[in-house]
Formats: sequence, C-alpha cells, structure tokens
Amino acid sequence: MSKHKSENNPNLDAVSGKNPQAEGISRLFKSDISWIVGFVFLTILLFYLPLDLGGFYPRSRAIIAVLILPFFAIKLIFPSGEQYPRALRNTFIAFFGLLLMSTAVSTDFHNSFIETVYFLLCAMGFVLGYFVIKKKEIFRTINGLFLTNVIIACAFGIFYFVSITRTEPRAYGRFFQADMLAGYLLLFFPMILMLALTIADRKKAALYLIAASLTQAVLFLTFSRGAALSLVCVIPIIIWTLFGKVKPGEAIVRFIIMTVLAVVLISVCIPQAGKNAVKDQLDKRIEETVSSGSADGSAGARKDFYLAALKITASKPVSGTGLGTYGYHYPVFQSRVKYYSRYAHNFYLELLSEAGIPVLLAFLALLFFIGKTIIQRQKNIPDSDLFAKTALAGLSIGLISSLIHIFLDVDFNFSAIGFTFWVIAGLLAGYGQEEPVVPERTVSERLLRMAGATGLCALMFVPFAYNLSFDLQEKGETFYREGNLDKTAVYYNKAVLLDPMDNEGWRKMSDLAIQLKKPEEALAFINKAITLSPFRSRNYETKGRILDILGRYDEAFTCYAKSVELDPINQVYAYQAIGEYYIRKGKFNEAIDTFNKCLSFYKDMDYNDLWHFRAIPLKPQVAAVYLTLGETYIRLNKFDDAISAFENSIKLEKNIPSVFGMGYAFYSKQDYKKAVQLFEEVAASPLSIPETHFYLSDCYLRLGDKQKAEKHSEIFRELKKKQPEKK
Repeated sequence: MSKHKSENNPNLDAVSGKNPQAEGISRLFKSDISWIVGFVFLTILLFYLPLDLGGFYPRSRAIIAVLILPFFAIKLIFPSGEQYPRALRNTFIAFFGLLLMSTAVSTDFHNSFIETVYFLLCAMGFVLGYFVIKKKEIFRTINGLFLTNVIIACAFGIFYFVSITRTEPRAYGRFFQADMLAGYLLLFFPMILMLALTIADRKKAALYLIAASLTQAVLFLTFSRGAALSLVCVIPIIIWTLFGKVKPGEAIVRFIIMTVLAVVLISVCIPQAGKNAVKDQLDKRIEETVSSGSADGSAGARKDFYLAALKITASKPVSGTGLGTYGYHYPVFQSRVKYYSRYAHNFYLELLSEAGIPVLLAFLALLFFIGKTIIQRQKNIPDSDLFAKTALAGLSIGLISSLIHIFLDVDFNFSAIGFTFWVIAGLLAGYGQEEPVVPERTVSERLLRMAGATGLCALMFVPFAYNLSFDLQEKGETFYREGNLDKTAVYYNKAVLLDPMDNEGWRKMSDLAIQLKKPEEALAFINKAITLSPFRSRNYETKGRILDILGRYDEAFTCYAKSVELDPINQVYAYQAIGEYYIRKGKFNEAIDTFNKCLSFYKDMDYNDLWHFRAIPLKPQVAAVYLTLGETYIRLNKFDDAISAFENSIKLEKNIPSVFGMGYAFYSKQDYKKAVQLFEEVAASPLSIPETHFYLSDCYLRLGDKQKAEKHSEIFRELKKKQPEKK
C-alpha cells in the first residue's frame, strides 16, 4: 500500500487526511458545472441565432433570456472567480447605472425597460463569452461553431434568393431584411477570409476557401451598400494584419479561387431568381447612391433620421427620451412621407437621442476599454499559434466592421446581431486570461448569491411575457380582421394581463371596445394607453374617435390637434377629423386650410415607393381627405376646385361618392352632358344614392330627353319611399 494512503480508508491521503476524490468532486461542483452549462448554452445560442427571423426581437429576446439567465443563476451559485480588468468592469457599471437613470424618466417606461433588459442580455452575452473562453483549448471548437453558423445563415440566404418571392430579389435568409443578413455576416467574414488565406493545411484551407466564397457570394446578393462600405473600410486593416505572415503569391491565388467560386455560385443563382435580378438591383443601388442627396434616396432619408436624432437630443440632452422611443418622437421632425422609421439607422445617434449624452459617452468608453483589453490579450498570443492569432484578429476586424455598419443601419436593434457581437467581444476580451482562483464563500454570501440567482430567473419573465403578449395581440388581430370580435377579446385580454404596461395592448383593447359599441369602456382603455405613453400620436387619434362617438366634439378636436402636433405628416385621419370639426362649426375656410396642409405632404406621392404596410392604409385615407375637400369647395360654390379634388380622390382609389361629387359640380356648372355621364356611373354602382336619379332626371329634362327624365324621376320617388323617415 502507498505511504500516502490511510490504512483504514484507502481513499484518504495519509499526510493531509483529505479525500482527493472528494476534493475533485468539490472543485467540479464549485466551478466546472457553471462552465459546462455556459458552453452548452453558448452552443445552442450560436445555432439558434442564424435560424431566427432576423432577430425579430419579441421572440428572439425571450429565447435568449430563457437560455442565458439560468446560466447566470448557476454561475452565481457556483462561483468561477474570473477577474475582469478594473476599468472595464467599472465602465460597465457606470453605463448601466446611467442607463437605468434614463429609463426611470423615460417617456415610455415600458419600451425603455424592455430595451434595458435587452442591453443587459447583451452584457450577459459578453460575460458568457469571457467566461467560456478561459479554457483556451475550446477556442477551435468555438471557431468551428462560428463556421457552421455562417454556413447555415448563407444557405438560407441563397435559398430565399432563388426560391422565395419577396418585394425584391435579395438574399434575405431567415432575416427580416437583407441588410441584416449582411450585418450578421460582417461579424465573421474577415475571420473566414483571413484563415482561408493563411492556413497551411490544404484540406482546412479548402474548407475555409469554400466558406469564404459562400459568404462573399451571399454578401453580394444582399446588395447592401452599407456592408460594402464597411468591408472597404476594414480591408486595409486585413492587409496590414496579414502583411509579412503570408506568401503574397499564394494568398493572391487563393483569393482569386475564392472570388471565382463566388462568381460561379452567383451565376448559378441568377437564372433561378430571374435573368435581370442582379442587374436591376445593381442599377437601383447605383442610382440611389448617385442621387444620395435627393429627396427620394435612402441616403437622403438617413440624413432626415440623423437630424431628427440630434434635434431630439437637443430637447433632452442629459436623459434622452428613453430607450425604444425614437419612433414616437421622430415624426415631429419628419420632413417627407416616404421614409418613416422606428429607428435612426445609426446606433450611436439613436442611443444619443434615447438615452442622452452621458450614456453615449459611457458606451464609447466601454468600446475603448474592451478594445484595449482585446489588444492586450492578442499581444500575449505566441507567433507559433498562427491559427489562434489569425482567427482572433479576424474576429476583431469583424467587430470593427460591425461598428462601422451600425453607423448606417439598425443591426443592434435586432438581437441576432447585437447579442452575437457582444458574445464575440467577450470571447476576444477573455482569451488568454489566467486560470482564476475560485474564492471561498461564507454562508451569508452564498444565500445572497442564491437570492440574486432567483432575481435573475425572475427577470427572465419580462421578455418572455412581452413575447407572449405580442403573439397574443397578433392572434387577436387576425380574428379582428375576420370580424370575430369575441375571440379577439379573449386574446387581447390575455395580452394585457401578461403585459399591462404595454400601451399598444390597451390601444387595441380600445379599438375593440369601439367595434363592440362600448365607447365609455374604450375611453377608459385609451386613457390608460395615453398614461403609459403620452407622446404617441396614434393614442390621441384613437381617443379623438371615441370622443366623436360620444358627441364630445370639442374634446375630440383637442385630441386630434395633439395627434397632429406629435405627428404632423402621418396622421391623415386626424387632419380629416379636424377639418370636419371646422365644417360642423361653419368654418369652411379653416377646414380647407387643414385639408390642404395635410395633402401638401402627399402631393405627387408615388405610393408604390412606400413600404406596403404604409401604402395600404394611407391611400384610402388621403382619398377620403380629397373627397371631403371637394365637398367643402362645393359648399363655397368653388366647383372647379371641387372637381380637381374629386379627381385626385378617384386617382388614389375609385370611390362612388367622389364620382357623385364631380357629377354635382358639373351639374352646377350647367355641363349637363358630363354630369349625366358621371351620374349614370353612380346609378350603375352597387351604392344607392337616391339623389343621383333626381339629378339625372333634371339633366335629361334640360337635354330634351323627357322619357329618360321621367324614368329617373320615378326611380327617385320609389327610392325615397324606401328610405326610413328621419326622426
């Protein structure tokens, strides 16, 4: 028997009297369990994110929360002891402290709190990456996960490009927008490209060359100018990083092979998507780029978004308006109908306007200290470990390209990109850290950490409840459109119970109560929505409609005016209602001024250029304003102006009341032939307007056709008899 074993118990060390096996189990219990759970959750997340529908945030954030918060709960209970650079840790604390202060005074606490939780999830992603990579031998496995992740995203991009019809042929993949797929791939493409050019092993080099070709082809098929600009900006960094580490001749040959493979892949995809798919998209992008300063260009729209963000900041420079509220405040500064957005299309300016100057400065400081940490870690990697040195440098450049891309697009608003960015940042910042010493915890410390773990798991309910509420609202909307109001009520009630702070849920409850002819109940619901979100114009427009139903016209006018004040361009119905209020008061000139102000935003508007979800409701609303404007001109005997207004209404949407109005205007101008033509069109329509036959009778009589005059006179009398008497 060994002298180190106890005679009575062979498992005990004779010197220390301790059980090495039990100590090993204890060490595993203290630290390795949380690491294993972290690695498993990271793997699941990396496979899930490219399958997500563009990081459509209610669902994806809920899934991220479900996966990452339990990991943190375990990590609190089983401490791992890793240490973060002090400056980095303190900057994180300062950033979230300032963010919480901004959220506390937000103009929409619900949205801001949801966004703050998302920021917290991203911070946890950073910690997850930092924690998992401490076992450096796992890096190649994680790199393999990244490669698989990219191939999955690219495969879906090509599949959607060749087989699924969208508004335009672009590689969307499973993402909400093609630009989002491009933003996602930007995180990984520099790493894949650099490894494809440097790996000595021919088989591995071939694998990375194929992956790089695939990524290059899909990036091209997204036709994202922002992604192209980001790559142009980082190419010099890639060349500088590889300089002296690769043979130029071999690297050039590999790059040519990669590009040829990408061209072949694109050529294979084009016939499936249509011969002119690529040409049309390139022509469109070139045209938009050349006319970037014009009113119709997307670059011009971004200028509007950016200027609006700066103006919002000027109104609340310290606290901002609250995370997730840019879309509520932007319409005040919107100058064109064509481009409306919930996002500033520049993350830095959006954060500035929503959270204030201190938060933006803290965020920039955070990026600085993370970058500093990453550089320090990579300096410690030996030159002999070329794979790790190249891969980590490539991922770092991917982060830089992403930070450039968010100057132009909404990547970080979608969790598939934002969360992945911070996981990669954590991996890079944590690579090469010394193995931490696991600290001993007192009973009170353990209880406190368990309480914190419980709180984290409870926090998981926030995005989860928001997601469920969102889904229930969508199901309710489906039944609402079908006219099944009972089922709509069931889903809407469940939605507001799950998320009672969501103003949109209460606004929808109000709409439902209007349809159920319960205006007082609708008023209570919309007042709740306004209390929760006092800067949302649509809430005031809905309240105005309810007060109109209740006959409280002066109060309704005040609500419509507030709606237009908060959104001077998009609230067409509110303008219509204000004009009708003036008509009711006999103030016809004021009504005409109101209608013309609204219509000035829509003059010569090409509704085909609008996103379909905006064009569908806007066209009939604008047509209705033209109709009411024409009727108002008739009251003032301005028949030519009335005819012009009716014609514009009909151009937007064929509607019989406008045809009747035009007929009456021509009748009043004594152009009876034209009036007959229009009145006959009204008479042939399903819409019954008895007065049509009265005017037809008079027109035919004046034109000398007594038989037709008598016929329509008789029809008019019969229709009037069928009409119920007015009380």
